[in-house]
Formats: sequence, structure tokens, C-alpha cells
Amino acid sequence: MATIAVIPREKIDRIQLFVNNERMTLSAIRSATGADYAINGTLYDMARWMPVMHYRVDGQTMVSDPYNYYGFGWDTGADIRVVESKDKSSVRNYICGVELIRDGNLCHTLYYDSALGGVRGRTAIALTKSGGLMLYCVGDGEVGRCTPEELRGELLALGAQSAVMLDGGLSSQCIFPNGRVDSSRVVENVILVYTKREGEKPMADTKYTVCLDPGHGGKDNSNQSPDGSYHEHEFSLDLGKRIKKLLEAQGIKVIMTRDSDTFIDLRPRCAISNGAKADMFLSVHSNAVAGGWNTPSGLCAYTYAVGGERDRIATAILVRMMEGGIKLFGQKLYHQGFSVLKYTDCPAVLIEYGFHTNREDVALLKDASYRDKLALLTAKGICDYFNVPWREEGDKKYTVEITSEIRSKTIAQTAVEKLKEIGIAAVIKEV
Repeated sequence: MATIAVIPREKIDRIQLFVNNERMTLSAIRSATGADYAINGTLYDMARWMPVMHYRVDGQTMVSDPYNYYGFGWDTGADIRVVESKDKSSVRNYICGVELIRDGNLCHTLYYDSALGGVRGRTAIALTKSGGLMLYCVGDGEVGRCTPEELRGELLALGAQSAVMLDGGLSSQCIFPNGRVDSSRVVENVILVYTKREGEKPMADTKYTVCLDPGHGGKDNSNQSPDGSYHEHEFSLDLGKRIKKLLEAQGIKVIMTRDSDTFIDLRPRCAISNGAKADMFLSVHSNAVAGGWNTPSGLCAYTYAVGGERDRIATAILVRMMEGGIKLFGQKLYHQGFSVLKYTDCPAVLIEYGFHTNREDVALLKDASYRDKLALLTAKGICDYFNVPWREEGDKKYTVEITSEIRSKTIAQTAVEKLKEIGIAAVIKEV
């Protein structure tokens, strides 16, 4: 089944074409940029690592050819519109593909290479009859994959006024608030959409950015308790999300090196933080001792070397942990040349929140209320370091309206359920 997002034009803050020179995963790109929507872009040559059709990014024409196509162009995002490629220099951004619908009419002849035909995963971008932006994605192994002609008819039925098919097959992937399509393939270019945030945060932006790094994930998933009841990669991601929610409620911007069960290598984790110009970096882990169940237990922190802002951050968090009655291990603060501490530009701390080789620690680390406590104390320690006053209303929930422009209650209801899973109340508003 396709994952579809329809974003009212008035909700769009900006649309970015992201050139993936670092060959990052879609999840890493979204975490690094803070975009609300991320979807693979236009066709590209995998060997040369570049698009193959007219493509313009932030005023620079990346690719041009002698043929004329209809695609979508914009300067910032809310002004997105149909543009001919011969006129692409009139806009700062331009992307095209296989045109499916123009001005509410089906394009009866579709021009595409035979390699793009058949039933496969599909990605498309469209403008709806009411002017909203529609993003469409179905994975190559999912029910709903289709031919270009079937995609054309489905988009028209969904209310598309103008539509373009982008790259597909194994390249089809997206991350939306209401769902995602995953792929093992890394793509050359990505469309990112940022929405306006009026009324979403009760506190003013503190102008601080924190990079949270949930350890391990994806194929790196072997760290577990001796009885297999606890997995470090699951704990680190879950705790990272809890810390993120609390910090954002205090007005602190948060990026994550991963927000799903995805493998991100060590140096790319640092690159995500450095690219976002984070003010601090926190890597989330649990500890272990070889040889099955052991006696060492408690929380400790690591920094790259003695002194400096990194130790001040670590100390601020450790003080909160002591005040909260969290058991600490050994000398509490250690120094080690871990890659994620060495290659980050900002002060970096790695916290081992307990030993998953200790029975008592594992029982705590698996407990949701204990995770909430760890997240709260961590967030408060970070705010202490930045001198950001803690406000208890920071953990309030918000109501989000989902406008069902495509008249599909099933799709809208799915989005509501997904939001509820992460603690956000949502309602469906018909237009």
C-alpha cells in the first residue's frame, strides 16, 4: 500500500533538493536536516552518481539536456508550480521526471525508458486541485506497486492536478509523519519538505542544537543481555527519542543520527553532527562485561580527554543523575578515544546508562518508567549546561490537524494512529 502525504500549501515553510554527496541513508539525511518529510527524488545514474534529467538546486543548474520537459519549480517552496525545463533558470529549484498529469488531464502518451516500465515501486510528486503538495511512495516489495500508467490513474483519482513520476523500484523510499517506506539503496538526491511551526512550541527557541546519537542499530544489533531479553540498539533509540521530546519542549533543537533501526557507521554519525553545527553531541549506550552475567553496575560517562566543555557537559548530567538517585559506576567520568568523541567538532559525551550484563541493571533498563527518569535527568542536565531554565509545561502534548484533501479516511486515520503512537493527539479535519 502506498504511503501518501498531502501538505497544504500554506503549511509549507520550504522545500529543499538535497544532493547526497556523502551517500547518506534517507534516515540520516532527515535526522541531520530536521525535515518533516523526506522522499527520494529524480532519476540518477548510479555509476556517475548524478541525475540524468533537468535538475536545478538553489540557483545552480546541476544537469541540463536538449529536451524540454514539464516539471516542478520553486524559489522557496510554498511557491511550487509547474515549470517547463526550458524556463528552469527562472526558479532557484527545479526537478522533473516522467510527466503523468497536466492541468487536470491525463498525459495519454508517457515517455520513459523501457527499464522504467512494468510493475515496480513508484515515487511521485504532485500538486492537488486545491493547490496542496502531494508526495507518493510505494516500495518495490509492497502491495500497490504499479506500472507508470496505473500510477497516473491512481494519482488522478487521489485529486492530483499535475503530477510527475520520479525515480522508482528499489530507489523508492520516504519518511513522513504518517508512515515510511524503507529501502536498502542509498539515492543521489532527495526532496525535503519543512512545515511551518506556528503554535507548536510554547517556549522561544533557545538557539541551541543538540545531536543525539542512539548507539548501534540495523545490522549492528548483537549487544544484548545474556538471557536475550534486552537489546542495546533498542534501548538507545528509545531513550534517545524520549530525551529528544523533552529537549524540544524546552525550545532546544534536536537532531538524531538515527531515528529508526538503521545502521549508521561511526564517522557518518560525526558528519551528521558537524553538518548541523550542533552545540553538543550525546551518544547513548549501555555497558557490558564479557563472560555472561557480572557484578559491575551503574551509569558512567565518557569524554575524549580531560577538561574543557565536554567534561562540563558530562558533569552537569552526572550531577542530575546523582540527585535523582541513579547508581553510578566507578569513578563516574572516564576518558577514551572513541570515534564519535574524537571526530565531532562540538563537545561530545558518551553515556553508558547501565550494564546489560548485570541482572539488576537490565531489569531497570527494560522498565519504561526508569527510561523516563533517565531521559528527564539527562535533559535537565543538558539544560543546566546551557543555562536554560527548566519549565514543567515542557512535556505537554499538542493537537495536530490532518487535512484529508484526498478524501481518504483510511489514509488519514492511519496518520492519526501513527501520531498517537508517539504521544501526539490528532484529529481529522475534512475540507
